[in-house]
Amino acid sequence: MSNMVAQKLTNLLDAEPDLTSQIRLGRFVKADGSLTNAYSAPADHGTPGHFLGHAVAIWLAAPGSTTLNAQPGRPDSGTIVALPRIGSFGLRRVNSNGDFMDFDGADQPGGLPDIMTRGMLVKSRAGNVVRRYYVNVYPALTVTGQLGASRLPPAACRDHLAPRSRFIHDELEWSVGRLVLRGAASDRGCLGSIVQNTHSVAGRVAHVYIAVAQKVGGGSCTFLRPHHGFTRARGCGDPRWLRVRGTTRWLFKRHGQFVPGSYIALVRAVDSAGNREQPSMRTNGVSFQIR
Repeated sequence: MSNMVAQKLTNLLDAEPDLTSQIRLGRFVKADGSLTNAYSAPADHGTPGHFLGHAVAIWLAAPGSTTLNAQPGRPDSGTIVALPRIGSFGLRRVNSNGDFMDFDGADQPGGLPDIMTRGMLVKSRAGNVVRRYYVNVYPALTVTGQLGASRLPPAACRDHLAPRSRFIHDELEWSVGRLVLRGAASDRGCLGSIVQNTHSVAGRVAHVYIAVAQKVGGGSCTFLRPHHGFTRARGCGDPRWLRVRGTTRWLFKRHGQFVPGSYIALVRAVDSAGNREQPSMRTNGVSFQIR
């Protein structure tokens, strides 16, 4: 019977070649992680344990394999394609999401499987079909382990880590007529967790700010204004921040008349999650003399 089913599917694809299509041994998966039984005869269609009406995914054996292992990352772990609302079965993430398809490879109305279902199709973000998986459910398969219940797709992890910025000391220039400060910044983002059902988010530096001040004594400083000149004296711990050009690589330039004296500069970055770096002279500050 399995050879007959596989042959019919093969004949179908031979008649209408489709480079997106694959015929794979596998099983349909229910929402609780259990599998539909293997078909042994046409009479199995629609009987308890075989009916596809409660299926939400397919689990496909690797090409040439007759085993399925619930543990991910193994040669016989296979491929799980699930409906869009499902991201994992227990701790086992799905490999892709798609829709159920009928025998001619078309979407099924309402996306629910029935006696006409032959597998699932996967589409690109643009809506183009990139893969059609036809499932041969007749051969016996050896299943190791148990899939957990279906879970929603993972949400983005929460980024609570502040970005980091620094000066590139061998690229700094200062004189009475010119100030050039360069540096770099980075953000780590956050790491997803299977247990928490979250996916990783890459870090992104949104903005970099700099504060340049001349020390005037008694713990007071005058800070560089956005366009020209300096502020009135204020505490050195209360900087006036100016946004610089660039993010992961940044640059600050200012031409003008800088009074000889002792200066400090601080830099801090803000990431796309709104985390603000807490600057300090030790990690992202520089002091210099203009003579």
